[in-house]
Amino acid sequence: MTLCERFEFLRHFVWNNLDPSMGRAETNRDTAPRLADFELSLARAMRWLHRSGRSFRVERVPLCYMTEFAHCSTESRKIIKGEERIVHFLDAKGTVRQTDFRHPKAESCRHCSLDRICGGLFERGDHYDLAELHPVFVDADAIVRKVLAEPD
Repeated sequence: MTLCERFEFLRHFVWNNLDPSMGRAETNRDTAPRLADFELSLARAMRWLHRSGRSFRVERVPLCYMTEFAHCSTESRKIIKGEERIVHFLDAKGTVRQTDFRHPKAESCRHCSLDRICGGLFERGDHYDLAELHPVFVDADAIVRKVLAEPD
């Protein structure tokens, strides 16, 4: 029995890619996957949820690893809509206002059609490998239109 079968009322999901600079992940870097390690399972999960009529968002994943559902990237949606977000942490960080959703990118990203709407690679160079990034060549304007047409 799947989670959605057991809890039919669940209609929206969020995937947060691991932040390797927080908590135990910071001291156990081997627990964070390479982007390629989760690309296929993430794509399958997004397709399954889409077919079931559920909505979802994905955080901290560059668009070259989720091109089919680029309109579901939290960072890209914030970039496209010019939005910010307020996050309330329970630790010493307190309340943080986030206005910049762009992370560093590889040289190859300059050739990508999605460069202007992609948030880039979270923790670039500190954990995730720039060599994993690759340009894609799809219609960025179609993604922008889809994001602007969807409700938040």
